[in-house]
Amino acid sequence: MRRLRHRAGPLPLALAVLALAGPAAAQERKPGAVDLELAFVVDASGSIDEEETRLQREGYADALANPRVLNAIAGGFLGAIAVAYVEFAGPACERISIDWLRISDAGSAAEFRRRLLALPPMDCPGGNAIADAVLLAAGSIKGNAFDGTRRVIDVSGDGPNTIGGPMEAVRDAVVADGIVINGLVIHRPSYPDLDA
Repeated sequence: MRRLRHRAGPLPLALAVLALAGPAAAQERKPGAVDLELAFVVDASGSIDEEETRLQREGYADALANPRVLNAIAGGFLGAIAVAYVEFAGPACERISIDWLRISDAGSAAEFRRRLLALPPMDCPGGNAIADAVLLAAGSIKGNAFDGTRRVIDVSGDGPNTIGGPMEAVRDAVVADGIVINGLVIHRPSYPDLDA
């Protein structure tokens, strides 16, 4: 099994959500108001085998169901986050596999898990169009029904942007729009410095 090295993953996700926790405010909650809008942007290219697909999906599902994460979500200012699951491969081969879902408790985290683990595998080889997937996620964040106090895209994969739009320009534009981008590396010996 390939070794995971991370910049952001289940434990950093827990810590990031814990940072949102604070005294719950006695205020009227807007239906779409959340502490965090979080898009998981996940490599589903030909280099990702069945085991790595399962590793990524179960990792995100387990992170959201972690009691520390759930406690942090519940203790946040608004007591909820919104998540979406985006998969990518080559150009024109990115999809929102799970549309935006409000997570506020164990039940909603379990629903996300159920949907995630029931997804059919994505069959779309042709390289890593990471920039295209990040643009899709950013557009989805801006166009969804939620209004997060923070907006984050977590990208996971085992290779660099190899095809499609230019990663650096896309990253700069998305970050300039107030969206944080994190990276989670699935280690491959052929890309020893991928995390950098």
